[in-house]
Amino acid sequence: MTTELQPSTSLTLNLADHQVEFVLPAEGNLAGNLSLNGGAIIAGNMRGRITCKTGAVIITRGAEFYGLIEADRIYVEGKINTG
Repeated sequence: MTTELQPSTSLTLNLADHQVEFVLPAEGNLAGNLSLNGGAIIAGNMRGRITCKTGAVIITRGAEFYGLIEADRIYVEGKINTG
């Protein structure tokens, strides 16, 4: 399943509120699994699994994520594929 929000959607968040401790930049590519105590921002391309004990996972506009996410909250502006 691939999900993409409409471009008119705007995501504005306070990073401290979401306990962000990992950022994959827009030009970054990552294949693997992340196990974090806090949240994550994915602005590049990632394949794998993200597990966050607390905090949120944020998939930004232009980012692509393929895999599984476990987190308190998940925000998506980019593309995700869980299948």
